[in-house]
Amino acid sequence: MQTNFRGRDFIGDLDFSKEEVETVLDVAWDLKRKRALNESHALLRDKTLAMLFFFTSTRTRGSFEAGMRGLRVRGLADKVKEFALKNKPILGICLGAQLLFTKGYEFGESDGLDIIPGKVVRFPLLQDNEKIPQVGWNGVFAPNGRSWENSILGNLPENFSAYFTHSYILEPDVKENVLGLTNYGGKEFCSVVKAGNVYGLQFHPEKSGKVGLEIIRNFKNSI
Repeated sequence: MQTNFRGRDFIGDLDFSKEEVETVLDVAWDLKRKRALNESHALLRDKTLAMLFFFTSTRTRGSFEAGMRGLRVRGLADKVKEFALKNKPILGICLGAQLLFTKGYEFGESDGLDIIPGKVVRFPLLQDNEKIPQVGWNGVFAPNGRSWENSILGNLPENFSAYFTHSYILEPDVKENVLGLTNYGGKEFCSVVKAGNVYGLQFHPEKSGKVGLEIIRNFKNSI
């Protein structure tokens, strides 16, 4: 699949592998987008309405520190923060969600974008010697008393399955920012975070079948 399209006011992605770009392009075309995803500074300099960014969470390429370094080298860290300050919709996926936080503790302590107060830490010792990283399908459910109405999860079942691959988890400082929870190895953790128009998904919607496609469609429709 060709991946060198140029697009404005589109969904932007940062630091993708070729395979990841093609996966999200498939999703984008299914949503009948007329332009394709592009790793480009022009995207954030333009009057962009929304941004989708994610990184892998495997090997050192996907580490918190490496992800932040990648944003800074490209001159994108401050631009992402500007997006948030302007209350523009942002969707961070997997490591992209983690980078929204204040601090990350993968290979030492690193500063994040500090858009959502909190930290990113490694899974603790899990029950029954459950393996880390978590790789595969798992459930996502709402915290007690929390409604998904008027969010990108608004039309989804109360407990849906999504595809995860990660060793580190989101720990928001503000419980109201926790939109979705997941349990793995006896550890309940935040798998969906929301602060205003900023969303973070610890799972990969582009690998989560119809549910994942619906989440991306809902994000697109929220613009």
